[in-house]
Amino acid sequence: MRELRVGLAESDSAHPMRRELRVLLIDGEKFFAEGVVKALSCEPGLRIFLLSSQKWIPLRLSNRVHRVIHCAAGDDGAMLEFLRTMAARHRIDLVMACAVPGISFLSRNFSAVTSFVRCAAVPSVRQLEIANDKWLTAVELSCLQIPIPRTMLLGLEAAEIGFPLIVKPRQGANGEGIFVVHLQKELDDALERIGERRQEYIVQSFIAGSDIGCSVLCRDGCILASTVQRPADCCYADFRPSHEIVLEHVPDVVEIARVTFGRLAWNGVANVDMRRTDSGEIYVIEINPRYWASFPASLAAGVNFARLAFLDSQGESFTAPEYKKYYYCEPKVWLKNSSLKRPLPLPASILFRLSDPLPFIWRICIKLLLSPAKLLFH
Repeated sequence: MRELRVGLAESDSAHPMRRELRVLLIDGEKFFAEGVVKALSCEPGLRIFLLSSQKWIPLRLSNRVHRVIHCAAGDDGAMLEFLRTMAARHRIDLVMACAVPGISFLSRNFSAVTSFVRCAAVPSVRQLEIANDKWLTAVELSCLQIPIPRTMLLGLEAAEIGFPLIVKPRQGANGEGIFVVHLQKELDDALERIGERRQEYIVQSFIAGSDIGCSVLCRDGCILASTVQRPADCCYADFRPSHEIVLEHVPDVVEIARVTFGRLAWNGVANVDMRRTDSGEIYVIEINPRYWASFPASLAAGVNFARLAFLDSQGESFTAPEYKKYYYCEPKVWLKNSSLKRPLPLPASILFRLSDPLPFIWRICIKLLLSPAKLLFH
């Protein structure tokens, strides 16, 4: 059992607790940052600061963000010094990250960071390395006797798994680069296309059934909060996140997550993708060691993982939030299903954007500006 990776800066003892607390998200340019900012803004009296490697990001226009700080630091040493300076200048109480690069930085430099500021819980360097590599995840979970699909590195012997099989990059997100192979010829074509990069891919047996996942906040392998989500369409077969999901409490899924993260002695947030067979068996497919695409749905259902991570970092105890069955959809699904004759209530995804509209408007404008360029070059 490894030590709890939640730190209290030595300098904190020199300052009395302020009424207004300040949190710094170190990867404000990432996709998941907007949802995390929204979630943190639900904590009364919390002032939110962002570091960003990009000068211009949509969250610069957010009514929830106090300040965006451009950070051009290259290596860990420069980043640490910049972070130390910003933490002192803006009297930051807590630093946290939402995506793998930022979480990895905090994990690698945990002792150094917590010497001057509190840090939200993060997994160890080794835990993060395992979870962020689908091959290492499969090897580790197999050793821990967690049920997983049969997995091997991509190669000529991949056909031994049996068709159909799934080919996926060892590292990646949002289903990018994943495809199904049904025949030997398709496998041969994939091997030829991928060429010398075969070691960057794995193959897994295709598990007939339905997708389901569990999102968690953990401390030393103990789940402090969780939500379970599945595509609203039981026949959903895309590898990308569904735009229409249902959140509900599913005890056997939570139990698999409890065993998985318990044996990994996990700290911080994570999301585990699973597959349930038609006969009810559950297989762990992969672990996302960061905030997840359906995070706003968890927030809308009443489980605010970012706020709970903040409270946990402050040493505050809390009861795991309960939630009822909840339907969540993205705006495109609502627009497709709603009509003048049958208007549907505005979903949480649209209300979320209306409460802080300028970042959304910025992204729309950028897409419109880029569309002519895409037409010219594609």
